[in-house]
Amino acid sequence: MIKTNLKNVFNELKRNDISKEKITVSGELFNVKQLKVLYDLVAKNKEMLNYIEVEIRCFLSRRKALIVLLEEDYWDKISYNFTNLNKYEYLASQRFELTNKEKRDLDTPEKVHPKNPCIYFNKEGMSLKKHQYKKALNGILDTPFYFFEVEKAIETLRATRKKMEDNDC
Repeated sequence: MIKTNLKNVFNELKRNDISKEKITVSGELFNVKQLKVLYDLVAKNKEMLNYIEVEIRCFLSRRKALIVLLEEDYWDKISYNFTNLNKYEYLASQRFELTNKEKRDLDTPEKVHPKNPCIYFNKEGMSLKKHQYKKALNGILDTPFYFFEVEKAIETLRATRKKMEDNDC
């Protein structure tokens, strides 16, 4: 849940990469269509700006969602201790609005989010996959506060991206 002011609420509602679930003002639930009424109400009482909460649900590809969840659970581990992604796919569908659910080559945690991406992608014919992985990391790290619940996972994912950019792993 993000607490914000009305100006930020309107900015969030303009975005097309998030799904607006509900708007709560002092415990009262509003839908998006009622926002104009809400705006008129708040314009009369500026103090209400402090009580507006917006619940958002982010649109993410299957891979990005799995990267977020895997990083949150395994940011401090050297390797994954499982190969079946079913649990994480379920968690991803509960927490995010999944787009592009393609599973073609991304069927294990190591393929989705390698623990050592420099070594993993340093094989012949992996340059496109490395590029796609970097693109996914950049997409997540552009606005990590929308996706992560574990702050330390953001730091470790940034460090991973930096190492990849510097070829320092």
